[in-house]
Amino acid sequence: ADDVVWTPTLDDSVQQAARMVVDQQAMAQESADLLDDMMDQSDAVKRAQNRMVEITRMMEIFTTKVIEQDHQIELIRDNAVDATVSITMGNEYLRKATEWGASSRIIVLFCIVMASVSLEFL
Repeated sequence: ADDVVWTPTLDDSVQQAARMVVDQQAMAQESADLLDDMMDQSDAVKRAQNRMVEITRMMEIFTTKVIEQDHQIELIRDNAVDATVSITMGNEYLRKATEWGASSRIIVLFCIVMASVSLEFL
């Protein structure tokens, strides 16, 4: 009586099959969850790549604008140097013109005096 041997019954086979179905469903759900996680990560990587492409494009624009500004600054500096030279030359011409104006007045005054003296002797 102590040697009872367990023999699977139909109910045991159905329960085992049901457990296998539940296990397969759990594995299928876990696979679906992993796939969703992978898709989310893939989307995040694509967004990061798009941002990097946009940052690179913006850096290229920034670099171009800095180079253009450097060229414009050089032109402004050259114009400022030219203006300084022109102002210096203009001041020199004004000084010479002022000296010539004073000299010419003395010459004209001398001519008038000489003409007056000449008229007196005529």
